[in-house]
Amino acid sequence: MLTRWKDEGGVAMVTVIMAMFVMVMISIAAFQLSIGNLSHSAYDRKRDEAIQAAQAAVNSYLAGLPITTRICNGVGTTKTLSSSPSITYKISTVYWSTNGSTWSTTNTTNTGSAGYCTSSSTLKYTSLGAGGKIVVIGSGTAGAGQQVVTRKWQTLVDLTAVSGKSTNAFFGNSGVCINNNPTILHNTPSGNDSTIYSGGDVDTYALCGNTNGNGSMIVEGNIYAQGNVALRGCVDGDIWAGGYVQLTNASVGSCSQGSYPSGYYITSNGNPVCSNGSNSNSVCYFRDSSGNNLGSITAAGGSITLSNSMGYGTCKASLSLVWDSNSRCSSTRDSTGFAPVACSGTIGDASTGCGTANASGLTAPNISDMPDFTYTPTDWSGTYAIVNETSGSPGQACPSSITTDIQNAVSNGVSGNYNVLFYINPGCALSFPNNTFTSSTGALRGNVVIITRGWFDSGNNTFTTATTTPSPNCLDGTAKDSWGYALYPDQVCQFDVMVPNDTVASPTTSCLSSPTYATNTAWPNITFGTAADLSGVDTFDYTPCWLNLNQQNQINGQGVAGVVNEGQSFKMSFRLLSLPGFSPTGYTAAPEYFRECVSGSSYC
Repeated sequence: MLTRWKDEGGVAMVTVIMAMFVMVMISIAAFQLSIGNLSHSAYDRKRDEAIQAAQAAVNSYLAGLPITTRICNGVGTTKTLSSSPSITYKISTVYWSTNGSTWSTTNTTNTGSAGYCTSSSTLKYTSLGAGGKIVVIGSGTAGAGQQVVTRKWQTLVDLTAVSGKSTNAFFGNSGVCINNNPTILHNTPSGNDSTIYSGGDVDTYALCGNTNGNGSMIVEGNIYAQGNVALRGCVDGDIWAGGYVQLTNASVGSCSQGSYPSGYYITSNGNPVCSNGSNSNSVCYFRDSSGNNLGSITAAGGSITLSNSMGYGTCKASLSLVWDSNSRCSSTRDSTGFAPVACSGTIGDASTGCGTANASGLTAPNISDMPDFTYTPTDWSGTYAIVNETSGSPGQACPSSITTDIQNAVSNGVSGNYNVLFYINPGCALSFPNNTFTSSTGALRGNVVIITRGWFDSGNNTFTTATTTPSPNCLDGTAKDSWGYALYPDQVCQFDVMVPNDTVASPTTSCLSSPTYATNTAWPNITFGTAADLSGVDTFDYTPCWLNLNQQNQINGQGVAGVVNEGQSFKMSFRLLSLPGFSPTGYTAAPEYFRECVSGSSYC
């Protein structure tokens, strides 16, 4: 007979409780495993988001290089995306090198050759020149709170600087003055590219004082001005002003062969439609590469006033349109095929040939900043023999020994090098006596560059390219300078005169304040004498003050200045030149590799 133990039912209860405990533990383990898997999955997702954000930072930086000069200052965008969880990217560091082999671990200024910068840098480095490279590190962060993931992405990039020089024939940061009968001719055979840009007015009394007018002016290009435009003569392109436009005896988008000086032909422009070929009585109008008629006139901040003037495009003004019975403005031709059609309604009512007055939405042309030119000897050394002239006194006439040095360099070179740069500091007033250089004594065998912090006056002298030159010589279109630019892009020598922009701290309140400063030798103006002839060489002239191109001057090249002052009967053939020392407008970028930047990697 079996005997039941006392409280045997309690054992069963314990068994049940233990079984439940085991089930709970298994459930907890399963839940924790599930949470762990979810956490790892979320962490992996954040890691993926972080590396993609780091890649986005690098891509954003590279996308901005074509339009930025800020290699170090403002190295990239820091951005937080509107997402949950939070995702942020930024450029953490940029290293640079001028040669791809020398890399620094300390910050430096824009006079250095290598260094690094972070997103908080206040420095910038822009003169990378030929062979420049950068390492860009982008940082991406994903998540919030305690679970934040940060990863980095790195690329090595080859850079080619896009020159910061002006692409215009003339660039006047504060204005442009045009006197009688100047001729500014195109460079490219297929169109009008001798553009004139003014950051202020063109030929107004307030800027230029009394001028002789510009009755037979020829400009084979467009005219852009942030201020007002007052002109005579013919402009083969368009006129676009931020203020008013006032034209007298002018033609915009058209010209006649009879207006061209002897030996110059309108049909050489490459794109005119002419009534009678290159005969003196031929009238020609111009079109762009798409076949659209040029000759539009825009006054974004004022009226258009035409007196005995023709516009071969459209006329639009934010205020009134006023023109006399001898004036027209239309992209449509009349029955002759070579004149704008007459207004079919009321001037300014936007009907055919009448233009548009009180137009809304008009804006001034895009603002172009004055290019920055900085003199750094290493930009020129190797290619050029550098001669430092330090014997002058600021504001005083330069000693004659400087002129003698330049004469000797033209004739004999310096240590066998005919590419010679003269750096004149302190900035004395250098003036060549008339006939110091002639067609024989001024025959250049290499480029001659004068960088001065004072006044320069060419006198009535002639510079040309020697027919017999050393090798490599000015006839060599393949020779390069230290920045990789062509030394002799047009197979002629260059005679360049430049004043570093930091020479004058506030030009608009000093050397540009009135027309009287154009002839003031206390300021670093550049002046070419009334009979100076540089038609046999190229020239690039740069000063933050006045560039004075006097009567009968003949040059090929470009002029950039605070104010460009073009003289009577001046002739210019536009040549686009590239020289060291100008801050780039941007860079073309060619990445060599992309990779994750982890602890222990170079430059992370």
